[in-house]
Amino acid sequence: MLFVSKVILSNLPISTTKRAGLYHFAILLPERRYMADMLQNLYDRHDQVHFDGLADHLVSESIYIRDPDFIGIEIYSDRPASEWKWDGDRMEMATLPLDTNNLLRESTDKGWKEMPPKTTIGHVHLHVRDLSKAIEFYHQILGLNLTVTLPSAAFFAAGQYHHHIPANWTFLPSSGSRMSLQKANRAYIPEKNKTGGIIGDPIIPSPSPPPSPSAPEEEEKITIPEDLKLPRI
Repeated sequence: MLFVSKVILSNLPISTTKRAGLYHFAILLPERRYMADMLQNLYDRHDQVHFDGLADHLVSESIYIRDPDFIGIEIYSDRPASEWKWDGDRMEMATLPLDTNNLLRESTDKGWKEMPPKTTIGHVHLHVRDLSKAIEFYHQILGLNLTVTLPSAAFFAAGQYHHHIPANWTFLPSSGSRMSLQKANRAYIPEKNKTGGIIGDPIIPSPSPPPSPSAPEEEEKITIPEDLKLPRI
């Protein structure tokens, strides 16, 4: 069982100014069972994968990781469009804990082998310097629907989708700061035994390099960059 109890913000060279660019790109899996297999696959390889988080966005379920160059990746599957809730032309979304127990019940005996057919890039999430200018450009000039609006974010989409291009206004903190998030999201990933039951005690996988022998013993921690945030929805 995977248990994330604490997150430490790492000492990485991060710009102290507003930054525009890629937040993450999102791989959309065609069915929920593939999400379940992917989640188990990533847990099995947790010493090779940097986890950023897990989330339920009401319209979809998401896994957030980083590639070897620390580029953000969201892997997600949509709930049926019939379950999406609209308020006029705005979509109801949220960032809630992901029910991993429920998700993993749909994992298959085959497990994760490869990206399935009909996998697509579902959206590209951006950092922007000026949210009002982003709304003017993507909504008024390009003609994308404005589906979610918040003081810190705006989501854009074509047709009746929830978002193809979300944009977050982000001001990054100064580099060199460190802090603990004592109330980080907790994620439980059960490990199945041969009879389908759940085995294992809570552990904290640490993709970060192990501490030096001279370092004092302390609770294992997942190290993440100080600009990490789940999408603000």
